[in-house]
Amino acid sequence: MIDSKSFHKDIREINTPDNPFYYSSENNVPINNIYIIRKKLNLSVKDFAKLCNLSEGAITKAEIKRSPRIDTIKKVAYATNETISFVGNFDELPENTFAEKLYKAIKYHGHSYETCAKELRVSRDSIARYLNGGFPRTKRIQESVEKYISIIM
Repeated sequence: MIDSKSFHKDIREINTPDNPFYYSSENNVPINNIYIIRKKLNLSVKDFAKLCNLSEGAITKAEIKRSPRIDTIKKVAYATNETISFVGNFDELPENTFAEKLYKAIKYHGHSYETCAKELRVSRDSIARYLNGGFPRTKRIQESVEKYISIIM
C-alpha cells in the first residue's frame, strides 16, 4: 500500500521536464498519474499489471493515453489505495458550467454515462442533453443531479 501523504508530497520529484508525461500548466496537458504511480512504486510494467490485475498491454496503453478507460483507472485506484480522481487526474477538469460539473462528477464517481443515468434514474439521452448544455426538467431530477455533483465540492 502507498502512504498517500508522503506519496503526494514526493510526486513533484517525478513531475519534471525529463518525464515523458510531464505536466505543464502552460500547455494544459494533464499528468498521466498511472505512469507516475508505477514509477513511484518502482515497479516494472509487468509487476504493476499483476498488482492491478490488468494485462501489461492495458498498463502500457493507459500510460500512453491521456484519458485511460474508467475500468482501468478503477483497478489501479483499488490496487494502489488511491482515489479514482487522483489516478485519473480529474482534479484538473474545469467546473465552470453545469455540464462541466456533471462531467467531472461522473469521472469522480468512476461511472460511465449509462451508470450515471441509472444512478440519477434518467435516460442516457438525458445525460447527453445535460452534458451538451441542457438542464434537468423536474425538481426531483435537479435535486438528484445536485446531490450527485456534490462529490466535487
